[in-house]
Amino acid sequence: MKGSKSIRFKLSVSFFAILAVVIGVLTYITYSMSQSTVTKQLETSLITQAGSMKDYVDEKLKGIIHDIEMLADRPEVQSMNEATQQQYLKTQLSTSEEYKSFAVVDGQGQAVFLDGNRLDLSDQPAIQQALNGTTAISNIFKSEGNGEPMMLIVTPIKGSSGNHALMVAVDGYIMANITADIKVGETGFALILTETGTVLGHRN
Repeated sequence: MKGSKSIRFKLSVSFFAILAVVIGVLTYITYSMSQSTVTKQLETSLITQAGSMKDYVDEKLKGIIHDIEMLADRPEVQSMNEATQQQYLKTQLSTSEEYKSFAVVDGQGQAVFLDGNRLDLSDQPAIQQALNGTTAISNIFKSEGNGEPMMLIVTPIKGSSGNHALMVAVDGYIMANITADIKVGETGFALILTETGTVLGHRN
């Protein structure tokens, strides 16, 4: 009798040990599957949000570009009279926080700024693109004057005789201002990077 009880006890212990291992394995598998599902859902959600953010940034930039193209379409700018252009553009500069400077660029890429300074920008891709009839945006760069970030938007002056373009230096922090408006969940935030990893827009 004692022998049979001992065997039953050993079988019970073995059974419970096997059962504990099975439960442990099933728990791990269930946890792993659940974690994988949550991860996939999170990835899908982030990709969807990234697409929405891109659309939001695109719309903001399109609005800025539209405003600058409207400036280039003004008769004061299309007159190609330097005094008339400068008077009108100085007024626009004084009423905008985003615009930092204006210049009118001729067909050879020579830019005339509002203070009368002239600069050869013929080697700039954005200038060449605008002179060929398409609005262009430069990369963000540091201003040589104050070290602040700047971005150039250059658009054709379509009503002018010959190829001319209106160049606007825009506050480079505009990208940071756009991203600051984007919320991700309760504590997340957005940022904008170039393809090389340079930060263009960040809440800080």
